[in-house]
Amino acid sequence: ICLETTCPVCKLTYNYQENRPLMLPNGVSVSWKCANEFPEKELLRFTKDVMIHDGTSGLFYNTAFLKLIERLQQNF
Repeated sequence: ICLETTCPVCKLTYNYQENRPLMLPNGVSVSWKCANEFPEKELLRFTKDVMIHDGTSGLFYNTAFLKLIERLQQNF
């Protein structure tokens, strides 16, 4: 398991377990440094096109695509 992750906003690489990142509502994790520096609305704007890693399948999905899947699942 890769515990190193990079914040898409500040590009800081940190250990996921030592420095638990903030998970935004869009599924993107940002470092606490950015979480403290920027309001959530700004962070969501910065990360709207970030590709996030799906740990189970090992694939990267665009957050907009994930939102679409979520919406489809809610309809069933």
